[in-house]
Amino acid sequence: MDDGPATLNRSIKMLHAASDDGIRRIIATPHVSPGLIEFNGPEYIEKLDMLNDYSDMNQLDVAIYPGAEIMYTDRAAQLLTEGQIPTLAGSEYVLVEFIPDEEYELIYEAMRSLANAGYIPVVAHVERYKCLVKKPALID
Repeated sequence: MDDGPATLNRSIKMLHAASDDGIRRIIATPHVSPGLIEFNGPEYIEKLDMLNDYSDMNQLDVAIYPGAEIMYTDRAAQLLTEGQIPTLAGSEYVLVEFIPDEEYELIYEAMRSLANAGYIPVVAHVERYKCLVKKPALID
């Protein structure tokens, strides 16, 4: 559920489509920009709970877990640790993105910062980062 549907009706249609396709588990990953744009965690969880209740009441057998696609900022690790940004399904995994022309050194340091805080970063859209496209070996 990247970005999230614009309406409840669209969310319900997506739940039915997922169920019809045999999908049983989804991690909702709205875009979060720590320290730049406020993320309303309680409202987000409330909406996830509503959709999970709908799924249960309609016997869709689809569960939606919290998560986020985090635009990395220097506040990301702190806000994750404080519980203000959800990890992927409550795990130690975090989905992180960067601006496409970000320098490799910043991406590398971001990964180190998150790992040192106890998280396992998953880089979203790795194909978009010019520094990695030019030198794929840097991905290792």
